[in-house]
Amino acid sequence: MNELIFNGKRLSEFGAFYDSHQAFNTPERDLEYVEILGRDGDLIIDNDRFKNIEINFPCYIPTDFLPKYRSLMAYLNSQRGYKRLEYSQEPDHFRMASFAGNVEASPLQLHRAGRFTLPFICKPQRFLKSGEIPVSASELWNPTYFDSHPLIRCYGNGSLTINSQTITVASNPYDYVDIDCDIMDAFCGANNANQYVSFDTDSVVLRSGTNGITHNMTKVEITPRWYEI
Repeated sequence: MNELIFNGKRLSEFGAFYDSHQAFNTPERDLEYVEILGRDGDLIIDNDRFKNIEINFPCYIPTDFLPKYRSLMAYLNSQRGYKRLEYSQEPDHFRMASFAGNVEASPLQLHRAGRFTLPFICKPQRFLKSGEIPVSASELWNPTYFDSHPLIRCYGNGSLTINSQTITVASNPYDYVDIDCDIMDAFCGANNANQYVSFDTDSVVLRSGTNGITHNMTKVEITPRWYEI
């Protein structure tokens, strides 16, 4: 039986399983095509992003359908924003997804069983679970074709250089500082630490392939957040 896990909760706890899914579909690039007078073809403006994708999971509950279905819907509709979504057919990946709602059920066998489709609005990335492991190394190999935006934990003060991108931490009063390179934000737990961190670039990424890492801090741990599309 295929298993769905949403925000850490197995939907099999509600007696629900899925038959198949559309997760093999790929998201659309955000492109604009502009016609220019006197020029053959269109000018392509690439907004350097992928759009969200909707993935539908045809599901079933084989026994005690109505109470399990209502309990499942209560749980899914209680979740706000993007949550982690995992599914059996891609055990090495996960997505960030929001439950879209508006589900129509088809009870079977006098309501003892039933079928329905669960729609999720997903971010375009298929994150690799291998990219969730913090690493301390002088070199990191990005196994994908896509630049990733890591989470970096810096202990002590000093500078960190990833390829030609440098981060400086100075006068930091905390045991460590976490730097989320996806949103370029620095913090220690609930404490804002942006005033102690400076960048020499607008973004810090791990390029596809080899990434050289040097620092003079006490310790640096990088959670690479590898992803595919």
